[in-house]
Amino acid sequence: MENKECVDAVSIPFGFRKIVMTSDNGLLLNGKRITICGVAKHQDFEGMGCAPICEQLDQDMALKKETDANAVRLSHYQHPYYFRFNAFNYFIKGYQQNERTI
Repeated sequence: MENKECVDAVSIPFGFRKIVMTSDNGLLLNGKRITICGVAKHQDFEGMGCAPICEQLDQDMALKKETDANAVRLSHYQHPYYFRFNAFNYFIKGYQQNERTI
């Protein structure tokens, strides 16, 4: 704020989820029974290593979503923030191996 005027703003989407696991109903997300169908993310673009461009990451997420996956495991190394942040638009959960849940 400068002179009571906003000069910068950041918008971060978020949501609240209720997750319950029961022996008779299995996994419930916000009261709805779900099955986790996961895939793993690897270096899939020749010559790009672990530095693909955003369009390639979007293509990768869309291809994974076509398999009806609702979770993705980010394998073996730190993945770009763009992929980790946007994984929530495609999947229920993203998991960074050997680091933390995102």
